[in-house]
Amino acid sequence: MELEAAADAKAAETSGEGEGEGLPPAPLIKPRQKKTKLTSSERARRFELYLEYVTPRVGRKPEVTDTLVKKRSLITLLGLAQSEAELKKVAELLPRWKEAWDSIPTVFPEAFVRRCHETKCPLLPISVFGDYAKYQLTLTLPAGQWLIYSLISQVSHPLEQLMVATALYTVYELPPVSSDLTSAAMVVAACVADGSDKALGLAEELRPFVEKLLRRQEKVRLELLVAKGAKKAKGECVCICQCRWRC
Repeated sequence: MELEAAADAKAAETSGEGEGEGLPPAPLIKPRQKKTKLTSSERARRFELYLEYVTPRVGRKPEVTDTLVKKRSLITLLGLAQSEAELKKVAELLPRWKEAWDSIPTVFPEAFVRRCHETKCPLLPISVFGDYAKYQLTLTLPAGQWLIYSLISQVSHPLEQLMVATALYTVYELPPVSSDLTSAAMVVAACVADGSDKALGLAEELRPFVEKLLRRQEKVRLELLVAKGAKKAKGECVCICQCRWRC
């Protein structure tokens, strides 16, 4: 009986029964390994090593010229920072970086404010953007929006800091807060939550602008819906990709 069972098993292996008849066995697919999250101490160690490597290789006259520093190194260094002290070190590196590359990555201002928000130091961006001569970092509209959000969500009474943040819009020649729906709506909400006479007065000043921006946004939305409906009626593609197939 054992010999018969062994013969049957061998016959099944060599007969190619099923869909994979005559084909080699399927390769073993290993599950993708999850990336291990760095511990706080390991992140701190890597930050110091990275900073020590980058610092002498940037600037108008770098001390080390044998190797180049990649442009994404600044973002990598920012991602490793996990405290206000480390973020200050990154900010202090910016003038030297600008001397080496003539510019700072366009995504860096927003990334810097977001990283400050993640590390619970929302006031640091005000110090950095408020001293361009020292840090040479320009505020962008996405960075300004994140700054307002960070102040509202992490500062108990953010009205004074909000006034500084909105003033930075003018300093860096950004659209006024009253013309940006995201910024204006957040400031109005913060003023109403504050409840003081000064805050409520500011909210009343901004309210007509917010209502106007909302009406404009609704008008644009309706126009897009009408255009989409007309295209669909003609059998045209209404996808963002504008593919050739009818959706």
